Amino acid sequence: MTTAYEGAPVVIVGAGPVGLTAALLLGRRDIPCLVLERHPAPYPLPRAVHLDGEGVRILQEAGVADGFHAVSRPMPGLRLVDGRLRTMAEFRRANVVGVYGHPEASMFDQPELERLLTEAAARQPAITLLRGGVVTAVEHRPGGAAVRYHHDGRVHEIPAAAVLGCDGAGSTVRTALDVPLRDLGFSEDWLVVDVRAAEPLPMWEGVHQVCDPRRAATFMHLMGERYRWEFRVLDTDRIEDLTTPEGIARLLAPWGDAAGFELVRSAAYTFRARIAERWRDRRVFLLGDAAHQTPPFIGQGLGAGLRDAHNLAWKLDLVLRGKADDALLDTYQAERAPHTLRLIRAAIGIGWALTGGGGRTAALRRALVRGVCRMPGVSGVVLGASSPRLRLRPGTRPPVGLLCPQPRTRDGGWFDDMLGDGFALVTLNPVGTARPGVRIVPVGRDSALGHWLIRMNARAVLVRPDRVVCAVARRASDVSRLLPPAPPPAPTTEGARLNTEQPALGRRGLLAATGASAAALLAVSACATPLSKTPSQPVSSPSQPVSSPSTAGESLIDLHAHFVTDTYVAAAVAAGHRTPDGMPSWPSWNVQAHMAVMDAARIEKSILSLSSPGVHFGDDDAARRLAREVNEFAAEVARAHPSRFGHFAILPLPDVAGAAEEAAYALDHLGANGVAILSNAAGRYPGDTALDPLLAELNRRAAIVFVHPVAPPNAAAVARGRPLPLIEFLFDSARAAVDLVLSDRLSRFPRIRWIFTHGGGVLPLLTARIDLFASQSSGGRAFNSAAMLAKFWFDSAGTPFPSQLPALADAVGTGRIVYGSDFCFTPPPVVAAQVASIDAARAPVAGRTWRGLTTANARALLGSG
Repeated sequence: MTTAYEGAPVVIVGAGPVGLTAALLLGRRDIPCLVLERHPAPYPLPRAVHLDGEGVRILQEAGVADGFHAVSRPMPGLRLVDGRLRTMAEFRRANVVGVYGHPEASMFDQPELERLLTEAAARQPAITLLRGGVVTAVEHRPGGAAVRYHHDGRVHEIPAAAVLGCDGAGSTVRTALDVPLRDLGFSEDWLVVDVRAAEPLPMWEGVHQVCDPRRAATFMHLMGERYRWEFRVLDTDRIEDLTTPEGIARLLAPWGDAAGFELVRSAAYTFRARIAERWRDRRVFLLGDAAHQTPPFIGQGLGAGLRDAHNLAWKLDLVLRGKADDALLDTYQAERAPHTLRLIRAAIGIGWALTGGGGRTAALRRALVRGVCRMPGVSGVVLGASSPRLRLRPGTRPPVGLLCPQPRTRDGGWFDDMLGDGFALVTLNPVGTARPGVRIVPVGRDSALGHWLIRMNARAVLVRPDRVVCAVARRASDVSRLLPPAPPPAPTTEGARLNTEQPALGRRGLLAATGASAAALLAVSACATPLSKTPSQPVSSPSQPVSSPSTAGESLIDLHAHFVTDTYVAAAVAAGHRTPDGMPSWPSWNVQAHMAVMDAARIEKSILSLSSPGVHFGDDDAARRLAREVNEFAAEVARAHPSRFGHFAILPLPDVAGAAEEAAYALDHLGANGVAILSNAAGRYPGDTALDPLLAELNRRAAIVFVHPVAPPNAAAVARGRPLPLIEFLFDSARAAVDLVLSDRLSRFPRIRWIFTHGGGVLPLLTARIDLFASQSSGGRAFNSAAMLAKFWFDSAGTPFPSQLPALADAVGTGRIVYGSDFCFTPPPVVAAQVASIDAARAPVAGRTWRGLTTANARALLGSG
């Protein structure tokens, strides 16, 4: 589709290391970039001080690695010391230069790095850096976005092909997208002190970790005369006392007389562990601290942001040039978020191991450290430079997901220069015909890369532009299959037309307009979705039409799956629900029958929940007891079959206090994936202020709330004897969702992740009407209900095709649609027919199946990337 945003620049908000690196990676691909930085001048004080070899390799692609080496130094390892600075253990790096061609760890001064990046950006014609540009709004537009900013006392608006929010932990872009941060349960206050020393301190050049339960600390030499300390702030401390000259002198006393130090800065920080729920909203992306915040204990904060830029830049380049479908950009969060989450959790664990706890915990830690240090190879584990491999698709084995090593070439150059800017086939076996879009890089068996391939039991690997291995050939006969089809012979008849169309590639079926994009999308198809082939088999180009790509090997995740127990059915019948909502009878349920339905439909996992009429039949105490019983039953099923089942815990509304208590118990002790409520509880809808205490607790936990429809009060008067799910459920789901929007509860409790069922019911047909009435009631102020409703998640239960899901996708997009079977209230034959309609449906976007899309969305929602 041609829009006004074709040819517009990529707008990058934030000119820190992540933003400038992203601009350089795009600029070297001739993508025009406008970098908006709110501060009028570079920030002169140090912040980040450590970068691993993978991060420096990214700087190499950005063109500043040589400069970085000139302003950094290799860091040789880690020493653990006690409160008296006596060595408990020391971990030294065996090699200065790591497998990626750069030191495994480097110490540097962030202002120096930013100077190098700024100078490189000034030399790049495709990049414009505007300092003092304060972004005030980011709005979606067809084919791009619009960015509004203040500069020189004027308001400007610029169209953007894409927007990259690289603007830090307090991100304006993230706020504009209304993206909540998921709290990972870590928050500690630390004081950072940077000094210049008149004389070099007599110390080892590695990092010193002070494992003192009274006050944990980190101490390191940075560069030249620069040193840094980080001290944990105790509950009994007052920051204003710690940061006085006398307070800092007391903290630094074990290392020398503070009179010999020149204070560069002291700053209190709260180290947090948080990750954004969404990293992409159409053409707007979050990178670096805007998307995730990592405690500093493994020095991966900046490196994680650089990896974000590296992962996204080449994908955005292909999409903006029309060589890849927009769906390629979905793989950015799908790949980066799980990887980052593993690093954050590793940082939390290592932080506790090195600094957490006192008394017996500290004594145990000292004993463990001394014992572990005697184990062979432990230094390599502690100082391991490699970040976790990307989980590109289930069932793959290394080297897929690993970075390709980068040895020096014989002439002293970088191996990445041989790989080029696109895809590359690194192979031990000769390949007959060159293919467009893939550079062939033969290596000898006795070379460093040859040894690596042999160690990985590989004959060849396909390497993406971000140097990640995305496909492997284990046998010599498979090597050529890693490549796209050979181009046809050149036409011999003058004026003959060259057919540049390529078949759909991979199961995602992303179309390529040229041979180069064919190769690119071949690799992405191999990386981004489950495959039916074994890990040793490369991906070839199937011939399925774009309108209905193959779903072979793709599984579903069912977020709308029910269960019943004998006790529950008996309680419901005793309360007058002899037939559930006017349906003929209560269904039966057992684990084996449910798994048989799942296997037949290729459903990987089901999240169990209770359906209407819920557990509250008039008595609060009885409802609490029944909710606890069925929730513990579901939890036991999930514990017994963790790979097949999860559960949403039912809450005994309208008993708000009981619901809050049950939510806490289910989420904290039962391991529930979220909670389930009905669209109304005795006429009380989710936007009712009486529910605010419950919503506040769920918002604090960023909980998933599954909203199952129930009939509204007095529904029997209008149902005319027909089953209530026929019409009433669809309208009551819409009523509950609209109530959340118009009551402002959606904005007041933004971290709750709401799931509405049956494709949103009648919601897709009501957006314009909601806008009209909301505008009239607010004095003519414009109201965008579609944007508000797009914050909900929707499942596909019921009859998703031919009309329901296409209408929903047109109204709110496809990024939050998940699969739902409605089993056991929907019998197995109907589930089979529903799944068949999903598999036969036209792709939601070019070459992407509904199975693949809903499963990727479910993984993002559940945090199981």
